[in-house]
Amino acid sequence: MKEKENNKSLSGRKFLVDTLPKILYKVNISKINQEKINEIRNTLDENQNLNFIIYLNHVTYFDPLYAGHIINKFDPEGKRHIVAPISFSHTQSKTKDSTLKMMMGLAEVCKLETVRIIQAYQVNNPKYGYTQEQANITYKKFFNRSKELKNENIPTGMIIFPEGTRSQNGELGEAEKGITLLAKILEPVLLIPVGICFDNEYKRSGLNLGKSLNLEIGETYLYEKGKDKKDIDFYMNKLAETLPEKMRGKWAQMPEIRK
Repeated sequence: MKEKENNKSLSGRKFLVDTLPKILYKVNISKINQEKINEIRNTLDENQNLNFIIYLNHVTYFDPLYAGHIINKFDPEGKRHIVAPISFSHTQSKTKDSTLKMMMGLAEVCKLETVRIIQAYQVNNPKYGYTQEQANITYKKFFNRSKELKNENIPTGMIIFPEGTRSQNGELGEAEKGITLLAKILEPVLLIPVGICFDNEYKRSGLNLGKSLNLEIGETYLYEKGKDKKDIDFYMNKLAETLPEKMRGKWAQMPEIRK
């Protein structure tokens, strides 16, 4: 019975993150990026206990769907337990946002584990009313859950949007430093930057049905014991390299990606 349920769950996930994006959007993955995906898949297949963190720029509500689309390509059999932090305020039961409710429904069907956190920009913001102490409680819960998965030897995949919120103008913004701590908790872990770029204008809070977008796989980094601990600038530079220069924001000025 359990195997039957797992197969049903996997089938549902494949439809939602593989077939559905192709129906709703024009998702473009170049030959070079497909080769990168194949390399990642081989690496994960050869190292069954290797965790991964896929981190992306954040431009629309449905960005997690694109993350799932990529993950399904290098982990089609669902061998990793997928976890993603989500906005505490945007996922309250009383929310009237139909798009957000739809996203939560997709996450549930895909068996994606979500952990609610208070975003940094909402702390001490009168509009939301959250304190730093309240935010720290949610961060602790997320990191403790990550430690549990590591201690239980459960191969894990994390979906992270380092900016913590959708970009207002499409440019890559400031980043929170949680990804650096997460890498230390989950090591050995493969960090995979993925850039999301629409070909034309899009709506930050809309469905953007039928829009054409490109998913660009960046240079991965294997973090494990014995390797230097990288700072947030390192990871954000790798992400910026996946985007057109006009979308790189402050990161276009960082030495590592100057042309």
